[in-house]
Amino acid sequence: MIKKFCDVCGKEIIKENEVWTNILTAQEGNSRVSFDETIIDMCEACATHIHCVTSMMKHGWVPEYGNEKTLDNVHKVEKELIQLN
Repeated sequence: MIKKFCDVCGKEIIKENEVWTNILTAQEGNSRVSFDETIIDMCEACATHIHCVTSMMKHGWVPEYGNEKTLDNVHKVEKELIQLN
């Protein structure tokens, strides 16, 4: 059996159905994004964080990187989104 580890947090992924993949690719000629980002193995917790933050950004939320309050707000909104689903 091959062990899988999350490319984001590094935790071992125990259940096979928890494995998620995320790929961001720049369109040709896009000068703002100079690199592609691929996460091959991602645990369910990290996939949930990325999904929630992406959903919040679609509705106008702008993250303040490195701000601890922002992380607290993200976790609060994630819990609310999970309860709604």
